[in-house]
Amino acid sequence: MKAAIDSHGGIKGCYSAVCKVDEKSQNMTKHSLSGILSLNIFLYTKTGAIIAWRAYNVGPRKVFSAALLAHLGAPQGPTYLQVHQTFSSPDMLTGIFRDPSITRKQQPTATPMEPIAAEGIQLEEEEEEEEEE
Repeated sequence: MKAAIDSHGGIKGCYSAVCKVDEKSQNMTKHSLSGILSLNIFLYTKTGAIIAWRAYNVGPRKVFSAALLAHLGAPQGPTYLQVHQTFSSPDMLTGIFRDPSITRKQQPTATPMEPIAAEGIQLEEEEEEEEEE
């Protein structure tokens, strides 16, 4: 992927590197709050808890304590990222969409389309006019 991004002078504003993350250092896990998808209205309290319930006050309210939410938001520690190929910057600061040696005058132009004979086909406007007569 790095070779593709860096080829032909790179992509404007895009910097690439090849890195590997030490998976043993990963301490983040998938988090989910049981029943959160069926709730529609959320009230955030000053203590950091969340009170949630369904629309039109259907069913009981559910309270997610601040302690529970703090546990879910544990930050990721150091990943010990190993850089195999360092960041490279693009050779060009601007992108090229077409060869600058070709001007608009030299580019091929489209030939105008000729109308197609539509025998037996009437437009809606023509049908309305016939109905009015």
